[in-house]
Amino acid sequence: MRNLISLFGGVLVCLCGLLLLGCRKRVVSYEPYGVIEPSEFLVERYLVHPQFILTRYGEGSGGGKLVLLCTHPLRWITPWRDSVGFRRLAARYGDGGFKLYHIDGRDVSFAEPLEIRFEVLEGVKGTDTVWKSVADSVMLEFYSFIPILQKLRSANPTLIQYPESAQTTVCLAEVKKGDLKLVDGSRPIAFQPIPPYRFAREFRVSVRAGEERWQVLNSDKRGGD
Repeated sequence: MRNLISLFGGVLVCLCGLLLLGCRKRVVSYEPYGVIEPSEFLVERYLVHPQFILTRYGEGSGGGKLVLLCTHPLRWITPWRDSVGFRRLAARYGDGGFKLYHIDGRDVSFAEPLEIRFEVLEGVKGTDTVWKSVADSVMLEFYSFIPILQKLRSANPTLIQYPESAQTTVCLAEVKKGDLKLVDGSRPIAFQPIPPYRFAREFRVSVRAGEERWQVLNSDKRGGD
């Protein structure tokens, strides 16, 4: 009888152990996505060789808003995939040495500064198509990590518990080469016409990262102004 009780007790202990392990496995497997992680860097992921698309939102009196989106990068540079390359980029931009917490998916930057041109079709001369810059008639809206980095590096840094990129709006004509650095790659880049200008003629947006080849995105033909 005692042997039977001991055997039953042993089986019960084993079953409890298996049940406990099973519960632990279930808890781990259902860990929510988007966890908050500590980091010494403001930017945790860099986009390399980005590809873009151009789309329009709304019509409005000015012809709506144009939005430039990064569809996908050909490569990521992260601390866990390319530690040397990542730290080289972080050092270039003065990033690192902080005590920050990141919400997954909100720490993405283009690895190289962007260059953007906005032109309209001026006409045709012989066999050549002539394009004219209208940068002085277009407002550029984008998100950058530079303002946040400047706050973190200031003499009296502002407490930023969960850092995100900051919105910047500027006339495209005022943007110089090298200004569009640490641009958030997860957020749209928008163009808005400065009245009385309208997005009515055929136009094109050219964009490139660093010294890569220009990507030219053309609009559909919409007639005269």
